[in-house]
Amino acid sequence: MAKQLWDSILNLFGLNWVMPRTVREMTACWSGALGNHRLAVIWRMIPHCLTWCLWREPTSEPLKDWR
Repeated sequence: MAKQLWDSILNLFGLNWVMPRTVREMTACWSGALGNHRLAVIWRMIPHCLTWCLWREPTSEPLKDWR
């Protein structure tokens, strides 16, 4: 699921990506990819938003019964 989600977002920008090994490496190489493009702010938010969504999904299922 994670790979398909990343690929979908990157395809929206017309990019192909080889995912780095670690989250730290990914965030280090991600920030400057669009430079001063008008979508640069959105671009910089993507790793944070996708990481949050991917982390939240498996943790939200057990909490549904708890509420």
